[in-house]
Order: sequence, then structure tokens, then C-alpha cells
Amino acid sequence: MHQERDTVDVAVIGAGTVGLSAALALLVQGLSVAVIDPRPAASLQDSEYDGRDVALSNGILDWLDTLGALDGLADGERSPIRGARVSDLEVSRSLSFGPVPGADRVGEFIPEHRLRDELFTLVTRQAGFQPLLERRLSGVRMLSDRVQLTLDDGRSLDARLLVAADGRGSKTRSLVNISHRTDDQGFDMLCCRVKHSEPHDGWTLQQFDNGGSIATLPLQGQQTSLALMLKPVDADRVMMMDEGTLRAYLDTRLQGRLGDIALTSSRYRVPLSGSYADRFHAERTILLGDAAVGMLPITAHGLNLGLMGARSLAAEVAVACQNGDDIGGDSVVATVARRAQLTARPLYLATQEIARLFTQRDAISRKLRYLAMTVSHPFQHFVGLNCEQRDARSVPWIGALKEALPLWKRSRPA
Repeated sequence: MHQERDTVDVAVIGAGTVGLSAALALLVQGLSVAVIDPRPAASLQDSEYDGRDVALSNGILDWLDTLGALDGLADGERSPIRGARVSDLEVSRSLSFGPVPGADRVGEFIPEHRLRDELFTLVTRQAGFQPLLERRLSGVRMLSDRVQLTLDDGRSLDARLLVAADGRGSKTRSLVNISHRTDDQGFDMLCCRVKHSEPHDGWTLQQFDNGGSIATLPLQGQQTSLALMLKPVDADRVMMMDEGTLRAYLDTRLQGRLGDIALTSSRYRVPLSGSYADRFHAERTILLGDAAVGMLPITAHGLNLGLMGARSLAAEVAVACQNGDDIGGDSVVATVARRAQLTARPLYLATQEIARLFTQRDAISRKLRYLAMTVSHPFQHFVGLNCEQRDARSVPWIGALKEALPLWKRSRPA
């Protein structure tokens, strides 16, 4: 058993995209940061595609660009999103959410494993980085000026600030006595990539039909990432289909829009559920990413929220350092948590209700969906802006509302 005790400014639990982005943003400020994760370094670099092509907003892309996290991506790994469409075949209604005037896109799709690879590479190059890989956090003790961490190999670590970015099943969250709720939608998400003979137009489409949905996420090179929301019994059946049967099934669901299709990846399946922590902070501790809020993937907000939280934390820590304040004090963690709650809660509740409403097939639900899609049209500009965090120390939707109202007024018929 190790008896070593190290001291760092910040301990980040979890070497996922959110944890690594937070670590990098703090390291470039000159802070010392330990990253604790059970995986070996080899699995955090040159990793394989895992089915996740993530939509990132323009504001998040700009922030990642300032960190250098996009420099190593090939052009073909960045796919512009021209806009988003939502269609409900059962009520014959659709909505389109395009970029704001003057912009040509609402964001980009990036394979998450490649972004994570680049972040890990950049983190390892920083002077203050302390890798504590192939280790797990086993104990937390709060002191007045620091937090003492115990790892499963007996090592001890002192930090002024603890960042919990270890996912929906966060052990750190439990160790600091924060509970959470889980909302199981009773569906699975099945993802795969396809090549196709007909070009796409760069717009995403979320099409609800037959009590489920299929989303098309346009990629470079005449490829599309597909995400199907299915009941578990249907997901079982689709996972077992041979490739020819699967192509025919997907072509039917896509209504032939992409022409001839061919599978270019494995099939990936995850349960469709949301999770929400009762609090986003404890003493000297901040929850980020899925440890705080696990979004349903149908609205593409999840990773954006996590990265906004990382950006917000880095901004508050920078101010605390400039003022000579405690980076683990309430002026930092409570402020970041409050901003994250205001940002995430409306989106989380709305996404849960959308999933529930659009998967019900009774007459009342259909009427409510028709009404919802009708009254939502004037707010398309707001939807396009609600993850555009112009200022790292602001709540995005408040700024989005201020920007969207003039656009809405100009778009109204005379």
C-alpha cells in the first residue's frame, strides 16, 4: 500500500471529454491538476469510434479552438450543421431551426472519441499535469482549506478544488453526499453510420414516427450518422438483423431519402434515460457533465452543457486567482453550480417532456404535439441560440432570449 501524499490545486475525477476540457482550461492558467481515471493511458489516446458523433454549438467550438483542442482534427472529422428539422409524421407537422442571420451553420458534428483523444494529448503536454490513471477514488475528507482524497491503491492526494466529471454513475457524487434522480424513458438508442448514394443537405432531421424516432446526422464524405429511438424489444430485433435486412429496414425508416445505403460502422446501443443531481456542488466540489445532468440525446444538448460547465468553472477560477481568492471556495463552486442549474434545468425538463409526449400515440397526445409544434414556430431563433454561451460567466438562454426577440419581431408578418 502506498503512503504517498501529493498536493495539487485541482483534482479532476474522470478523463472523459468534459473532465479533460476542464483540466486543460485550468492547466493553461498555470494551475497544477491531477486527473484520476480507472482507464490506462493507451485507451485515452488513439481510441476507436464509439458510435457518438456529437453536435457542438458555435460558442463551444470557439472555446475549444482557443484551447487548441480542434487543431489536430482532420477536415473530414468536422461536419458543419446547416440547421435542424423536427418532423412528426403522425400529425403531419414539422419545424426548421436554421442559423441566425449572418451565420451559415448552427454548429458542427465531431466524433467524440477524436475530440477526447486531442484533449488528452494536450493535457499530457502541460507542465502542471499529474496523471493518476488506472486508479479509482475511494474516499473524500473535507478540511477547511482543502479536500483530502484517498485512491484505491492507498495513495493520498490533497487538492483545493475537486471536480467530479465521472459520468452518470458518479462515485464522487455519492462520496460527497449528493443524491440524484433517474428518469427512464423505456427506450434504447441505437446508433450507426452509413454511406449513401444521394447527397444530404447538411441539415439534421429528427423524425418521430410509430411511437419512436430516427435522427439523421449529416457528416462529411456523403456519410450520415443514424440514431434510432426504439423500445428494447425492437432494439433487440434490429441488433440481430443481418446487414441486408438492416439496410432494408433503415431505407424504409428513412423513406428512401438517402438512396442506396451501406453500413460503415458497428451498431451501438445505449439505454435512453436522463439523470439529474439534486445539487451541482458540495464543499470544495463541483459536478460537471453527466455527473451533474445526463441529458437525453434527442436534442444534442448534453455535451454542450458539460463543456459550458467546464468553461464556466475555468472563468470563475481565473477571476478567483486574479483576486487572490480561494479557488475551492463558495464564491467559485456555488456560483458555477447556480449558473449551471439555471442553464440545464429548463432544457432537462423540456427534453424529458418532449420524449414522453412524442412517443405517446393516443389522440390527446397527438393533439398536444400538433399544438406544440404550431406554437413553437415563432421561437425557432431562440432554439438556435440556447447553447450559444457568448460570455462564460452568463446563463446562455438569458442572452439567447435577448438576441432572439428582435429576430422574432423582424420575422413576424406585417
